[in-house]
This record gives sequence, C-alpha cells and structure tokens, in this order.
Amino acid sequence: MASKQDKINQLVSMGYDPHLAEEAIRINGYVESSLAWLASNQAMVDTYNPEGYSLGGSSSGGQALGGSSSGQALGGSLSEGFGVGETVDVEPVKVLTEEEKAERLAYLQEQIKQRKIEEEAAAEKASIDAEKRRREYGKEVQSANEAFKKQQAELEEIAKRKQKEQDKLALQRVREQIEIDRLNRLGKTEPEKPPIAAEPVIVPTKTYDECVIQVRLSNGQRIESNFEIDATIAAVAEFVMQNRNDGDGAFKLMTSFPRKLYDMDSEVTLTEADLVPRGMLILQKL
Repeated sequence: MASKQDKINQLVSMGYDPHLAEEAIRINGYVESSLAWLASNQAMVDTYNPEGYSLGGSSSGGQALGGSSSGQALGGSLSEGFGVGETVDVEPVKVLTEEEKAERLAYLQEQIKQRKIEEEAAAEKASIDAEKRRREYGKEVQSANEAFKKQQAELEEIAKRKQKEQDKLALQRVREQIEIDRLNRLGKTEPEKPPIAAEPVIVPTKTYDECVIQVRLSNGQRIESNFEIDATIAAVAEFVMQNRNDGDGAFKLMTSFPRKLYDMDSEVTLTEADLVPRGMLILQKL
C-alpha cells in the first residue's frame, strides 16, 4: 500500500505544486479522487500561490481562494493599501468547461495508468531477478551438499579399510600370543621328550659361511640378523638383548621343532643347534 508521501510524489510528478498535492491528498486520501478534485477545481489550481493562498477558507494576511479577506480577493476588488476611491481590477479566473474538465481528468488518469503499468513491469522484473538469484543460490547449495557427501563417503571408506587392517593385525597378534602361551605352557609342564631317531638320509652336502637367525619375541614381533655359522647361542642372546622391545629380564631361547631350550650364555654353536642356513628361535621369559 502506497504511503501518503508516495501519493503526493505521484501528483508532483504530474506537474502539481507540492503544497497543492499535499492538500489534495489530505482532503481526498487517494490519488484518483485527488485528481478528480483537482480537475473540478482547475481554476483554483491555475491561480494557486502557496505563499498567499489558503485552500477552502480565508486568510487575514494575504489571499483567499473561494473566500474573502481584508487584503485581496480573487474575482473582486482591492481597496486596502490604495488611495480612497481607487480600485484595482483583478483578472477574472478562467472557468473550465465540463468537456475540458473531462479531458483533463482523462489525461491524468491515463498518466496514472501508465505509471501503474511501469511500476508493475518493474515489480515483475524484480521478481524474475529475485527468482533467478534464488535458483542460482539453490544450485550452489546443492553442489556444495553433493561435494560434502562425496567427501564424507570417501572418508568413511578410508576409515573402514583402516579398521579392517587394524582388526586383521589384532587377530594376528592374538593368534601369535596364543601360540606363545601354548609353547610357554609346554615348557613349564611337560618334560622334554627325546627326539625320535630318524633314518639317515644321504643328501648332498652344501657348505655355508653365514646363516640367518630369526627370533620371535614375547610380544609377537620378530627380529633377525645374520651370524657366522660358528657363532654361539650366547651371541644370538646378546643380539636379542640389544634389540628387543618386549621388556627386560632373563630369558631362554627355544627351537620349535625339535623343541630345545638354550640358556642365554649357551656356547652351543648355530651349526650344532641345526640352525644353518636359516633358523628360528622363540624367546621364553623366565
């Protein structure tokens, strides 16, 4: 709904004096009825002077439209301020015919109609522009949401793979720990059984200068190193003490098959322990 000032501005844009436009809106309230009122009072509009006239009443200090005053009066004579017996004729106000009034009103109504069309076109254009901006913003939001979902899916897939690897590692550690515990129990509760003599098998003899010894620690991890074939179990134990990460303390080294236990200071050679060219020892804490 247009404000009072907007209505006044519409009349001013049609060529009416701001004071006259304000008075017309005050009396009639609406632009259309104000135009009709102004058209029916065209004579008053043509002679209106905002500094001296008073609409619809009288003024003691200046001019009066449609009334009288002690000074000047439109359509009458002026006696105050002049010599006695002198008169000043005022040019009579031109009165519009009904046809002229109708033409004037039609012209003003056409202007109002054109202004409304322009305002509606401007409002429609603004609405279209706002809809375009809304759709562009919606596309940007949708694109951002899709990118975020894709990133989240990738992160979830990475987390699943990582969790799967961790579960696999944990299962492997559990199995190794079960094996270590089983071997430890066997070492404490069962007497050492003598190896079963096997029939001699003649195989081609191959000589080695070094051998690879792998040691499985009590936490399931493995360490290995190369040793000369005449190195002793004590040398392997020294290597273990320098590189172990499963704690400190005394231990023994044990072969899996045939099962043999060796002290840390054992002078048995790796060749004598049948660990050449490659062997594995299991660390057993005391």
